[in-house]
Amino acid sequence: MIERIVKLLAREIRGLHQTAYLLALFALLSSFLALVRDRILAGEFGAGEILDIYYTAFRIPDILFFTIALMVSVFVLIPLLNSYKDQNKSKELIGSIIMAFALILIGIDLVLFPFIPVILNKFFPALMNGEYGYELVWMSRIMLLQPLFLGISNILSAVTQTAGRYILYATAPLLYNIGIISGVLLFYPIFGIYGLALGVIMGALAHMSIQIPFLRANGFLTLDTFKIRIGETLKIIKISLPRTLGMSASHIAFFFLYSVASGITTGAVSVIQLANNLQAAPVNIIGSSYSVAAFPTLSRLFAQQKMDKFKEHISLAIRHIIFWSMPLIAVVVVLRAHIVRLVLGSGAFDWTDTRLTAAVLAIFIITLTFQSISLLLVRAFYAIGNTFIPFIINVSIAIFMIIFAYVFLHYINHHIFLQTVLAYILRINNVDGANILVIPLAFASASIINAFLLTVVFSLKFGKIKVGRVLSDSIVSAFAFALTIYFSLHILDNYVSINTTFGLLIQASISLIVGALVWSFVLVLFKSKEFVEIISTLSSKFWKRKAISDIDNTTI
Repeated sequence: MIERIVKLLAREIRGLHQTAYLLALFALLSSFLALVRDRILAGEFGAGEILDIYYTAFRIPDILFFTIALMVSVFVLIPLLNSYKDQNKSKELIGSIIMAFALILIGIDLVLFPFIPVILNKFFPALMNGEYGYELVWMSRIMLLQPLFLGISNILSAVTQTAGRYILYATAPLLYNIGIISGVLLFYPIFGIYGLALGVIMGALAHMSIQIPFLRANGFLTLDTFKIRIGETLKIIKISLPRTLGMSASHIAFFFLYSVASGITTGAVSVIQLANNLQAAPVNIIGSSYSVAAFPTLSRLFAQQKMDKFKEHISLAIRHIIFWSMPLIAVVVVLRAHIVRLVLGSGAFDWTDTRLTAAVLAIFIITLTFQSISLLLVRAFYAIGNTFIPFIINVSIAIFMIIFAYVFLHYINHHIFLQTVLAYILRINNVDGANILVIPLAFASASIINAFLLTVVFSLKFGKIKVGRVLSDSIVSAFAFALTIYFSLHILDNYVSINTTFGLLIQASISLIVGALVWSFVLVLFKSKEFVEIISTLSSKFWKRKAISDIDNTTI
């Protein structure tokens, strides 16, 4: 009996890692495309007014997406779909939700359309009074279609994830980025700045369309299913409302952060967005991959009232989040300038843009562990049907973030010494616009508080999260990693020219390889349990195995 339990637990561990690594692989591909996208945008426009306009045009559509489109999230739909024994009910539910969502969002778009200039004038006066104010209004209006397509895609992904078709779910972001890239390379030369918005819409449409054939083949999306069932729709909205408000709170906070940034200096919005995109890559690869992979199993374990396994699954995921995030923080902090130069440093993106973006990235990336743990714990609360706790914490953190931004900006503008110290530490001395550091500082402060509160509340509710020695092992090994990279860079300065992209790449790559060897040696020396588990998972050819939901016989 004990042997069987051990085997089942081992299978759960392998299943989590296999699904997480599969999603991480696609997240890596998506992140690579996102970096290509950003390099093209930065090289074409630099951190200037056009790129500020482009990123600002996302602000209103993004709030719509996170307030309305995510009202029917996968975290509500997946448990419901898992609970239905009759497949026809699943089909009716999806059709009903799509119809209700589409009608609501189209109605809101029509009402919002004429008021967009008023909103933009209120929060982004510097940009609206600039050369491209008129274009900003119409780009924002065009992009109102984005939350519609992405919202429907989000509903469809509940089916693909429940059926274990993670490849479809993970391919959609790739197509989204390809659409945006096509906007820069193909549509911009033809339609000008509006071509950028058209690329976004094409990407969102592709994000949705990739999932449609699978649903159609399995009897979803037929005319019979497109009937609004008011009772079930209201039930889902009621369950989702706290989560949606919590999610939208952080994006409303970012709306204010970008409003603050736009008033600091030209290019500030672009620098913040580009740095945020760079730090989003490791967050997606680590935090999102483990949280998405863990959610279906957490939902099932809670439904079966296997709370010991539920807590073990959380602890397991957190251990590996810590294990992977620490060395990535070390790499990005030490190689931040190399990363920004290699990814974005071309064309109109000059050395000043590079230095500012690298400094902002360094502050953002320090919160990687905290962001990833927050993503996991929020999904753990969703798995048990508790959306109220994340809602309260997220709203509180969003308010803190906005307050921090305004307080930090006031303080740094009136205390030049603090600005000088920060600029010296992050190597942006004598660079105009250094006070944009208040934005990542506000975000970092809020992210740390967010993770702390979620951890405390989760521990009080379910018991202490056991992470063992992984924290100390990861900190020490990551520190060794960072020191090795740092000294390797200085040694290679004497042999490799960093004035060319190739020389920069060679210097960073050699330093990274040497650092990784030292990191691995320290982990072996410490007999790291996580290191052994990862080697075991990689040697099991996880890419050839079924996803965790297939193993658990969770099908539609």
